[in-house]
Amino acid sequence: MNFLPLLMTTIIQSNSLEPSYNLATEEYLLRNSQENIVFIFRNFNTFVIGKHQNAMEEVNYPYLISHNIPLIRRISGGGAVFHDENNLNYAFITNHPGSGQQIDFVNATKPILNYLKALGLQAELSGKSNLTVYGLKFSGNAAHVFKNRTIHHGTLLFNADLTKLKQIIQPHPEAYTSKAIKSVKANVTNLIDHLHFTMGPDEFENGLKDYLLHYFQSCTSRELTEFELINIEKLAQEKYANRDWNFSYSPDYIFSKQVRLADCEAGFTFRVEKGLIRNITIDGNIDPDLKNILLDRMLNYPHDGLLPENEYFTNGYQHMRKEINFILSQLT
Repeated sequence: MNFLPLLMTTIIQSNSLEPSYNLATEEYLLRNSQENIVFIFRNFNTFVIGKHQNAMEEVNYPYLISHNIPLIRRISGGGAVFHDENNLNYAFITNHPGSGQQIDFVNATKPILNYLKALGLQAELSGKSNLTVYGLKFSGNAAHVFKNRTIHHGTLLFNADLTKLKQIIQPHPEAYTSKAIKSVKANVTNLIDHLHFTMGPDEFENGLKDYLLHYFQSCTSRELTEFELINIEKLAQEKYANRDWNFSYSPDYIFSKQVRLADCEAGFTFRVEKGLIRNITIDGNIDPDLKNILLDRMLNYPHDGLLPENEYFTNGYQHMRKEINFILSQLT
């Protein structure tokens, strides 16, 4: 099935770096347009997880909070990726005839690989959906089908902050038991490190747009209409900036961890359903009053809300503030 080189008709380049807005644009164009669209965008720092992943299991959550980095769930499956302003994202949104192969990473990545080849990079499709150069991953791809339309989308690490990426993707999978899709670790690289000439992220992005305008037959670029902008912003606020989608959509899971306190070790186990702690067990010789406070305050509370200095937990218990904040710091 060789549909991509023949059917792409429109290129839309985002004017925004807001991640919730750009992910909403992808979904809106998939569901509400019949054009075959290439959507190109970049985002501020953000951590993007696959539709069927457990948000808390995939990320160094305290690091995200301390660096004010949002976590957003996308509509496609697959693993987690990091976006920043030096990471370029693309989406191919196409109609298909309703029979045969709807997801085709070979054709979906071919235009990208050809653009990189034109830049002198010997990149290739590796495995099911990764793009690599000299064996190092610079792009992860995923797909989603909606009725007669398919979105194939991916990332391009151009000059991303790989130190920050490595800090973010330092979860504690041993603490989680779930049926969620797990990310697969890979050695990554920035494309800029393999170019033989100087190029900035703006030039790289605009170069991709210009290349694709010539690559696809009868392809033109356009801006989003006022009607589209209004509805995309609505979707961004109602879904992609909403913790119900980003956290509560996670599959149910069990979290279990030993926490060493000043005078004892306590074991915390809780079941999380739709992002809320529904059942808690605390084992060990922990102070009974402290234990009762935590049991009372944690039950039915969002797991992603267990953060130090959260006054919900310490209000009325200032004498235990230090102990409570330390325990909270260990439970995400």
